[in-house]
Amino acid sequence: ATGIDARLQKSRRNTDGFFALGLQIYSDQTGDLSIKTSQVSLNGAYHLSVSRNATVGLGIYAGLGQRSIDGNNGRWGNQYNGLAYDPSIISGEILANKQFTFKDAGTGAVYRFRRNNAGSQSWTIHSFTGGFAAFHVNRPSYSFLANEKERLFIRTTLYGSAEISMKNAKTALVPLFFYQQQKSAHECLFGAAFRHYVQGSLSGKTAKTNYISLGLYNRWKDAMVARVGFQMDHYQLNLSYDFTISGIADIVKTQGAFELSFRYL
Repeated sequence: ATGIDARLQKSRRNTDGFFALGLQIYSDQTGDLSIKTSQVSLNGAYHLSVSRNATVGLGIYAGLGQRSIDGNNGRWGNQYNGLAYDPSIISGEILANKQFTFKDAGTGAVYRFRRNNAGSQSWTIHSFTGGFAAFHVNRPSYSFLANEKERLFIRTTLYGSAEISMKNAKTALVPLFFYQQQKSAHECLFGAAFRHYVQGSLSGKTAKTNYISLGLYNRWKDAMVARVGFQMDHYQLNLSYDFTISGIADIVKTQGAFELSFRYL
């Protein structure tokens, strides 16, 4: 997955707000059936200044996706002869849509607060971001079986993060909360990271900002997530590893997974 977003107006003081646009590209392939999902989405938002240090933003997205499947590599119930699996037996399974496209749309809102100067005061909130979003509000058809009743349920998310100065403007605690739900499925992630500024500080007055961060998070009833992050000027790199702690660890072959992300600010 990759994405890019940018404001359309230069940063100016005493302005009412600004527009922003973004582009998201996603591609995934999984399973023995080679289920492929690709999607391109265009985002648009307007951020309104509600005070000297805060903005409220409202955004929407619209996209086009495609799914495909290769049923030849599957094992179907009709291919068991009573004793074992026999690949020579015709499965009898008919996939009406081995490949189809779908339209997707959603919306969301965000509140952002940032102090101009956090100073060296301990346990002072320097910045805060919180918001919610709704995905698949158009309930697109999502079935390989040409079943018009099988549509994506709306997925809602709620998130928040902050940067809190600790002993001085060089160290910060960065708590994070994220929750999402889609019909009966839900996920809750929470935790915090310790951030140390090698160059620059919470005040953000210097041109260069370099820091290192170490974080630990919990995905409720599923896994612990350890993360290390680096920022050098405009470049940000994060490496995380999931430690499965739920009962599924006794079933899956691996105990966790690595994830690498890169951002250019």
